[in-house]
Amino acid sequence: MKSFIALILFVIVIIFNVFLLKPTAKGLNNEDLKVPDITMIYNGKTIYNNYFLKLDPEVIPIQKKMILWDYAYPIVYTAFLYLMGQLLFKNKGFRRVFYIALFTAFILDYAENSTQIYLLNELPEVHYGIGSLMGIFTTSKWILAMFTIFSVLGGLITFGYHKIIGHLE
Repeated sequence: MKSFIALILFVIVIIFNVFLLKPTAKGLNNEDLKVPDITMIYNGKTIYNNYFLKLDPEVIPIQKKMILWDYAYPIVYTAFLYLMGQLLFKNKGFRRVFYIALFTAFILDYAENSTQIYLLNELPEVHYGIGSLMGIFTTSKWILAMFTIFSVLGGLITFGYHKIIGHLE
């Protein structure tokens, strides 16, 4: 049953990534601006110069609505990765580290989204310090997310390897 639920959650994660969450926003000169969520490392000055100050004011309400989808997305990917951790990791010590990283990434994602909405609401005012704090949330989230994703991939490879070796013996 857990495998079936994990499969459904995986499909929902794909739907979010392909159809709901947009990696770009329209800028003042109709240029595509990379949204902060997918920018791995930035500080307040760079995120303002590359995103917030270049956003078309008419796009800001749309960006706020997009961020609302990004509040649901961490619930889905956290549930998926949590189930995968239960299915793949038998070592309780590693599983504990995996869960701590996973739930910390979840909290950081919410902190990042909330900070982004705050900064969008404050435009045209500039808050470099808060933008830098958002950058710390984003970078930390991505580091922990990559750890959990690569752990699951490693677990799947190990699982597959043991299945193949089991059939060969």
